[in-house]
Amino acid sequence: MSLKEILKRRGSGWSTRRSDSIVQKKITLIHILNLELLKMNEQDYHSHPALSQSKLKILADNPRKFYLKYIQKIDVEESDNTVSKQLGTCWDLALTDYPAYLKLKVKDTKTTKVDGCITENWKQSIDNGVLRLRNYQMQLPEFKAGDGYLTLGQLFDSCEKQEILFWKDPKTGEECRGKLDFSFYSDSTGNKMCFIIDLKSTKAETLEEFTRDFIKYKYYLQAAMYCTGKRIKHNLSYYPPFYFAAISTITGEVFTIKVSEQMLAMGLIEMDGLIAKYQSFKLTNEWNIDSPPIVLDIPEWKVQQIINTYSIGVAA
Repeated sequence: MSLKEILKRRGSGWSTRRSDSIVQKKITLIHILNLELLKMNEQDYHSHPALSQSKLKILADNPRKFYLKYIQKIDVEESDNTVSKQLGTCWDLALTDYPAYLKLKVKDTKTTKVDGCITENWKQSIDNGVLRLRNYQMQLPEFKAGDGYLTLGQLFDSCEKQEILFWKDPKTGEECRGKLDFSFYSDSTGNKMCFIIDLKSTKAETLEEFTRDFIKYKYYLQAAMYCTGKRIKHNLSYYPPFYFAAISTITGEVFTIKVSEQMLAMGLIEMDGLIAKYQSFKLTNEWNIDSPPIVLDIPEWKVQQIINTYSIGVAA
């Protein structure tokens, strides 16, 4: 049974309640999408000047790097063609563009490149991982189906894949963009029903490790961006539920996280602040921010290490 059929049977069972007041933002501008933008290829999409979640993350960490990379168009990224990076690329392809993944040629070498090849061991590991991911049951009330729960595979098959969104930020007018791995929207039951699923491959071996990475890599900011774009596109009165599904490239374990209202609220606050910062920097052209001088002490743990190592036998 498809997700749409289940939703139709459940009727109003799907929660469409508004987000808590802390995340309520008045959306007064609905950006009419340029259909040509939705047909762009991967390279054109990533080179488009609109703000993306990855751009905002760089702006948050290092405005100078943002300036060099996106304003001056200088390649400041270190070349990363390591085996680990190549494996991650193969995983991402399998999770987000499976038909393209199936076209990879298998070769018997220890490494691979993003040139249409993959090693036999990697393919076996990734194939098993994709199967585990698809069979994973989403044990949440909204995905209850009869005596069981919908699997990620059932949800994937009911969703639009690699949806491209462009929208205007309601507060600043800055153009934003996002590319959603899997997104669902339906108003066939009289209620607008919508959710987003993002897939991740991770080196984390436990859910605890993945939650730390979740904060470190600002996945909550990504959720805020995509929820905003989807809300504007469909003129929703609420922010759609957002789910992350990750698979460990080490153990093959599947981790799923539903973004809470509190986490979404923090993501929206940071998103608004970063877009405002971007607009301010753009207007003043003050990108060359140097850190002020600091007085640096050796950390206490290093102090004790030095004392313990070199004070033996020294007279008081």
